[in-house]
Amino acid sequence: MIGKKQVNALDIFSADDLEAVKRKLILQVVGELRYQKVSDWFIFLDRMVTLGCPTPDEIGRIAEAKVSRDVLVHNRGIVNAIYEDKAGMWKRFSAGQQLEISEDYHLAIWELLRKVVKDVADAATAKAPD
Repeated sequence: MIGKKQVNALDIFSADDLEAVKRKLILQVVGELRYQKVSDWFIFLDRMVTLGCPTPDEIGRIAEAKVSRDVLVHNRGIVNAIYEDKAGMWKRFSAGQQLEISEDYHLAIWELLRKVVKDVADAATAKAPD
């Protein structure tokens, strides 16, 4: 994930300043991270700045929502082993079943995402220097 990361010397020498190099490296890391599990996103965030949120249950529910989206987009809504693996204990369907997104589920996930974004933003703001 992060740890040791190689930076192209041309990127360093062509950059206007150190901040430009940092921005490029951050974009590279975040670009790679988007293909990882949702739980890895929050592990990365916690490594960078310990915020104390979201909870493991919230992360699991977000992971299930994300993989539900993936099943709808990439597998015509038919649940597979990838869904079961990534959703873990929060899975709502089994392989072979047609995934469904009810209005109640959609609303619950929307509210969860709003809560998590607010919690993370509030925690980050509280840690920021004045």
